[in-house]
Amino acid sequence: LNILRDPENCGACGVLCRQVCNNGRCATPVEIHAEGNTSCARFDDETVRCWGANESGQLGDGTTVDRVTPVEVAGVNGATGMSMAREHTCVTHRTGAASCWGRLHPYQLGDGLAGMSGAAYGRNLPPVSLIRTGAYRTCAIERDGGRVFCWGATEGGASIGRPPQAIPGVLGAVDLGVVITGTCVGSGDGL
Repeated sequence: LNILRDPENCGACGVLCRQVCNNGRCATPVEIHAEGNTSCARFDDETVRCWGANESGQLGDGTTVDRVTPVEVAGVNGATGMSMAREHTCVTHRTGAASCWGRLHPYQLGDGLAGMSGAAYGRNLPPVSLIRTGAYRTCAIERDGGRVFCWGATEGGASIGRPPQAIPGVLGAVDLGVVITGTCVGSGDGL
């Protein structure tokens, strides 16, 4: 019996874990998102687990197999925030890095690479504090300075897509909203 993962013997024989047993410790969800037929949860041990439909790699486990129970997203640790769109999910990490997994529209995951081996880390991004996903693109706020970086395709996912780039003239951002046809930014001065 592996007491590091078994929820009925988490950490020691007979210790029941009602959530997820990870490395002998009960992990509790602190943030949950659901889009389409997929759900993901970020846990207090800074891991992410997903379940549901997985035809485009939305679960981040390196497969396209649907799951009825949560599976840990490969390559994600130190997760501090999360955002989910219909076919991809992204997280911020304690280090300031950002990573995404799911459907591979051009640059939607921020790395320009194809494959479903788990989370892909955004390239050429400064440390970020907040991330938001839209249908075909993602945007994040720089940790120091509040610049906004966006990447991915435009409407309908038909464009070539672009790697992470700063949006000109945007500084001091504190919040973001990303939808199919646009992005809204809230700044510290209330604009």
